Amino acid sequence: MKTATRKLDELLSQTEAKINKEEAEGRRRNAELLRINAIQTLTSILEKVENQESRFFKKGYNWLIKQIKKIDLEVLKEKMYEDSNYDGNHNGEIDVTGLKYIPKRDTSDLFGLDEQIGDIKSIIKGYFDHGPESDNPLPGIGSDKSNICNLLLVGPPGTGKSHVAEAIAKELSEEMDIEVSFIPLQGYDIKHSEYGKSEKFLAEVLNAANNGGLGIVFIDEIEEIASRADHEATAAIANTLAGLTDGVRAVKNVVVIGATNRLDKVDDAIKSRFELIDFPLPDRETRRKIFMLAMQECEGSLDFNPERLSEWFAGNTEGLSGREIKRCIRRASIEAIKRSKGDKVRLTERDLGVALEKIKNAHPHISSDCKNRATEYRGEHRLRCN
Repeated sequence: MKTATRKLDELLSQTEAKINKEEAEGRRRNAELLRINAIQTLTSILEKVENQESRFFKKGYNWLIKQIKKIDLEVLKEKMYEDSNYDGNHNGEIDVTGLKYIPKRDTSDLFGLDEQIGDIKSIIKGYFDHGPESDNPLPGIGSDKSNICNLLLVGPPGTGKSHVAEAIAKELSEEMDIEVSFIPLQGYDIKHSEYGKSEKFLAEVLNAANNGGLGIVFIDEIEEIASRADHEATAAIANTLAGLTDGVRAVKNVVVIGATNRLDKVDDAIKSRFELIDFPLPDRETRRKIFMLAMQECEGSLDFNPERLSEWFAGNTEGLSGREIKRCIRRASIEAIKRSKGDKVRLTERDLGVALEKIKNAHPHISSDCKNRATEYRGEHRLRCN
């Protein structure tokens, strides 16, 4: 048992180091997924330990409690929601057709992304309607050895990349009057500890998306499987992805849409096969519209004129993503609930000010120098489709 306890010590230390590294490098969702997966694995191990007074069990149990207290509930809820839609895991024995998901969101509540949405729709429609097998082929649109096209959405976290991918699938089905299969995945979820199974899973997914109409496979955090890493397993997955999206092995009528906030980590071989679409942080007018949309949903509970306050809010949220702006508004509502003490809750300007201060304190890079963050993806990362 001493050997087992020592091995557990090493495993927990390595896991915690990986979680801390992901957090330090700004990949908070990855860190939370690592934490959740570690908790699930350790729980299944401890369930089989008969002696609950042993040092092995107590060490594992204490680590579990410590990590459970740190879990980001939003990420946990998202993962549970995704798992329920995916209907399985990727152990090589699943029915990949169960991964297909019916898109529910559209672009009606997205602001400041008209150009990106228009580019993506035009590219997909162009390859579908004007590829080499169409009645009206155009030069440079596909080839008889490639699939339709691949897109890489690049931008900071919370700028609408996942939302747009889902909305595009829903709206293209209606606009093109064809069946669209939509399969959403996380790059981290594709990885498998057993060599070769990740590549097999990826191939099965792309083939499952080919339903005779249009298939869209969305891979969020694609750098997890397509990074410039010297790790043999990651390189093998990246090579498989490259082969499946270009060349003789390409799956016909399937669009792969990747998303990343770490373009510098994505392998050049992958980037060369994808059209890159930039998702910048919202500008002042977009931030104002996001604020006004949220206020319209609760007009009867406001203690201020939202139109007047919208300019102040937009001016004080430079550097925040759309997700962070929504989190700020939600935080303001929580402040109002705390202050009400059972009375009718009304949102005040002070609630918004307190919430904004807390968001900025939690993200020092926002309050100290908003412009650096806002322009980070508009320098070497700003790549448009031509």
